Amino acid sequence: HIDFTKTLSVAPLLDIPEMHLEVLQTIPNSGTIMAVVPRQFGTQKELLMSCGVYQESTLKRLTPGINLRVLDRIDFDENDVPNAVWVADCNGTGHDDTIVIAFKNQKTGVVKIKGGDMTPTQLNGFRNDADTLHTAMVRPGYLLQITGEEARLISTGPDGECVATWAPTSSGKGISRGSSHKSQVVIASADYLYYLEIQEDNEAAIAFQLKKETRLNREAACLDMSPFLPSNGDIDLSGQRSNLVAVGLWEDMSINLFSLPDLRKLDYQEMDVRVLPRKV
Repeated sequence: HIDFTKTLSVAPLLDIPEMHLEVLQTIPNSGTIMAVVPRQFGTQKELLMSCGVYQESTLKRLTPGINLRVLDRIDFDENDVPNAVWVADCNGTGHDDTIVIAFKNQKTGVVKIKGGDMTPTQLNGFRNDADTLHTAMVRPGYLLQITGEEARLISTGPDGECVATWAPTSSGKGISRGSSHKSQVVIASADYLYYLEIQEDNEAAIAFQLKKETRLNREAACLDMSPFLPSNGDIDLSGQRSNLVAVGLWEDMSINLFSLPDLRKLDYQEMDVRVLPRKV
């Protein structure tokens, strides 16, 4: 929403069996909300919200649920307008202690949370001078950063460094989209789709290994390889591999479903509305 944050409740109202939304709370913002992500710390959660434009761009930590309350905030320079936010447990403690922020000026910021305070910091091996398209912890001790130029694997230990990189060659262009789940990575470049896995090579060094690539009918507008919930209803996906990737394409406004690891096209559906897909 442009100027306000609303707390919504999804619940049956007026004894009607269908689900409805009820506005429980409204609070003012400094501007447009660019991203809202949950932050896990132990058994509890918080919300991280980036909002505002130009002179009033901020990152806020909020208590979740009813009665939203701002716990901490960082005000950015007028040239640093947040575009996307991710969280990561870089120390392996079960707490999301690191926030990565992609700015619209093609730069990336890193914020550490310690003792309840947010502090801008530097992460060795992490590129702050590049536009970050995706970042996530892909295995214990390793953070993935996908930029418009390459995929980077960064050790989050005391002497953090970039231990592996990968860039597309067959497309002849840079990276446009990226997604990951654990050690699985999918990258789009021009009209090419690549599937990689992060594994140890013959010399026991961790590296990106290209497993499959395919050509698309159009360039990818968005993609996501988050695993689907299993049929048994188990919502713990921590040990589950993803076997599907959904890809939205430019021009024909379609959503395509590919199997992993072979990138075999399973289904294709054109959207009924003439709106370009932005996120899937």
